Amino acid sequence: MVIAVTQLNNVYALDAVDGSIIWQRNVGPPVPGDHLFCSLFDFMGILGTPIVDLNSRALFLNAMTTPDGGAHKKHYILSLNVDTGQINPGWPVDVEATATL
Repeated sequence: MVIAVTQLNNVYALDAVDGSIIWQRNVGPPVPGDHLFCSLFDFMGILGTPIVDLNSRALFLNAMTTPDGGAHKKHYILSLNVDTGQINPGWPVDVEATATL
């Protein structure tokens, strides 16, 4: 399996032998580049490299998303089941949320 992600917040699990799509998921609308203070991109979605924890079968990634076309922006850390693409329980985590102890 090969995992591929895009700036449009699409995540793909691809068959490493023939390239066919095993599963795909969109994790939310990306933030339009013109709604950011500084961006060289048309959209800001998933830019980093995802990480897989094979023991827990979890894929971890970060994504910028906007529920309303750019007025509000959210930076999330997500965990997806590497076998199904479903969001794991307890995720996403809002990077900018404040913790209460």
